[in-house]
Amino acid sequence: MWHSISHPKNIKDMKTTLHTHSFRVLLLALLTAVAFSASAHDFVVDGIYYIKNGDEATVTYNASLNFTTPSYSGDVNIPETVTYNGTTYSVTAIDTKAFFRCKSMTNVSIPNTVTSIGENAFYECYKLKSIVIPDATTHIGSFAFSRCIGLTSITIPNLVPSIGEHTFDGCTSLTSVIVGNSVTSISTYAFYDCTALASITIPNSVIEVGDHAFDNTAWFNNHPDGLVYVGLVAYKYKGTMPSGTSIVIEEGTRSIANDAFNGCTGLTSVTIPNSVETLGGGAFSGCSGLTSVTIPNSVNTISQRCFYSCTSLTDVIIPNSVTSIDAFAFYKCTGLQSVTIPNSVTFIGTYAFASCTNLASVNVPTSLTSIGADVFAYTAWYNNQPDGLIYYGPIAYRYKGTMPSGTSFVIDDGTLGIAGSAFGGCSGMTSVTIPNSVYFIGSNAFINCTGLTNVTIPASVTDIGPYAFDDCTNLSTVTINSDSVVSKDYSDSYNMKNIFGEQVNEYILGDGVKSIGAFAFTDSEVLYYVTFPNTLTEIGYSAFANCTGLESINIPNSVKIIGDEAFNYCSDLQGVDMSNSVNYIGYHAFNRCSRLRSITIPITIQTIGGGAFSSCTSLYEVHSRIKDVNSVTYNGSSTHFFYDVPILLSRLYVPVGTRNSYLTHDVWRVFYNIIEEGDANGDGEVTAADVTALYDYLLNNDSSGLVSGDVNNDGHINATDITAIYNILLGN
Repeated sequence: MWHSISHPKNIKDMKTTLHTHSFRVLLLALLTAVAFSASAHDFVVDGIYYIKNGDEATVTYNASLNFTTPSYSGDVNIPETVTYNGTTYSVTAIDTKAFFRCKSMTNVSIPNTVTSIGENAFYECYKLKSIVIPDATTHIGSFAFSRCIGLTSITIPNLVPSIGEHTFDGCTSLTSVIVGNSVTSISTYAFYDCTALASITIPNSVIEVGDHAFDNTAWFNNHPDGLVYVGLVAYKYKGTMPSGTSIVIEEGTRSIANDAFNGCTGLTSVTIPNSVETLGGGAFSGCSGLTSVTIPNSVNTISQRCFYSCTSLTDVIIPNSVTSIDAFAFYKCTGLQSVTIPNSVTFIGTYAFASCTNLASVNVPTSLTSIGADVFAYTAWYNNQPDGLIYYGPIAYRYKGTMPSGTSFVIDDGTLGIAGSAFGGCSGMTSVTIPNSVYFIGSNAFINCTGLTNVTIPASVTDIGPYAFDDCTNLSTVTINSDSVVSKDYSDSYNMKNIFGEQVNEYILGDGVKSIGAFAFTDSEVLYYVTFPNTLTEIGYSAFANCTGLESINIPNSVKIIGDEAFNYCSDLQGVDMSNSVNYIGYHAFNRCSRLRSITIPITIQTIGGGAFSSCTSLYEVHSRIKDVNSVTYNGSSTHFFYDVPILLSRLYVPVGTRNSYLTHDVWRVFYNIIEEGDANGDGEVTAADVTALYDYLLNNDSSGLVSGDVNNDGHINATDITAIYNILLGN
């Protein structure tokens, strides 16, 4: 999987800035309010709400109160087991937001059976002064005890491996913390603003500490100026570093935290021991006095912004243990003149060496498989390249100069990838040939290629970055031969429309495409034509929802599944030629296809979802090939499958001899006109009289006795329909 990094509108937008604490808290509060307000309890015993999970129970909240009124107050004693309706459950977890903002709850006892405490579980329990977390607990969620301003001490059990974001943030009365010896990670803002926290016991198992985890605590404030360690982590340099400082990181240190030396302009050299495995994001960002650094062989990633704007850095030795150089890692290191990238490196991120204005010498590692956008922008190396497409190893890196009008561009065979923004603004490009060796196309790779009218994505491509063909205003036809691209699940806010642009009106899916992922083409409102291959077996959830310009679809015989809401709200869809192998039609699959006039349900169908054809207000013909209506599973209320269909005027055509079973079935009996296939005159039987009715129509143009002449459903009334009736009468 290549590293997907969205390309910014400008460099400033891509700078990693520190979110303010208040914004982060507000954002999460908004998200969790939406995400969890729909939860519901299964039962209540002794004033405690529970959710069942097999023979276990989780303590939760009263969803009907919607957090406007606290679910609990006073003392709460959670039992080890709870019995309801004769069944005994072991209480093993405390749900997300179970005690959220229970501001008058004074005490809670948690049994030893509890192994998990969810996110926001005790958020803003102001009067909670002490709590014992059971030794069996293995998980404590983010924000679990955030803003419990009465809490004075806490012990993290030995089985807990990590402390999540904001877990104890704002616990202003907390004075002491003992961290269990299994904890390896303490996340961002974990103890932030615990102003009274002076005593912290941290084991050597801790090898990762997030941003601001201990900021604004008495423990941090009481440290003398200099480098502060948390466990085996070089956490942060406190105070103003004197000019000309050389730092030696302690032996045994496992990681240097994010922004540990950020802005330490007095730092001129740093010695990093071989025990260090991680250099955090922005670890040396803005260290403008740093002239040299040796990265030990123990490090495998140079993180984002690690040496950002280290303007005095002239020489960097990157060891062969490094496999990834992340975005902005050496951005604006204007003193850097050359860099040797070892053959171990497989990925170089967006702007990694951009604005290193004196960087003239760059080697290409043989191991390289992917790079981000504008890795070497504004460097001497890039400026010295001739106009045309610049390749960096096996990657099509950047087209330099102005592409002539009417250019048909052929990318070299053997190219593995197309970097972000590689052809950005090449308005002269009218066509591009992408070889079958390419496996990734980066973000904005063809942005503003306004001359492109069609493009073919080869089967080798596994990933296409966001907005790869953004603002290609004349791109109307896209052929995708890659199953990986089509079959992945997207979202209603990011899918093919965001990759290829909202102006595309035709997609051709090539042979080899086996499934269409969730939301793949959702909201492609000007999509008029889709070609499906004979290899396709599944159309996923909401795959074409709200494609309001789609008028007809031909579903091949290979398709077995039409997912929930697959064609929901395709309001212009008039014709659906459904394959004879479909066995599943999902919930609301064709809901609100208001111009759909006819549908044929194949004999192979096994399951039909609720509301599959609801609000199809023009559906006047339904052809069901189902011979045994009771053999089909109907998911949903019987009145919803054809809700708001004009059933007084619609005709339901069914196999010979099945009319009575349809008339008595809850789903199908809503139709007033149920006609057996071949019953041309509509008298309820298939007899020679139906042949006569067809002859009268064909020979004398007399339609007075004809109700349903197109017996074989080919769209025409002719002699082949008479043959079809004869076959029915003969049992064929």
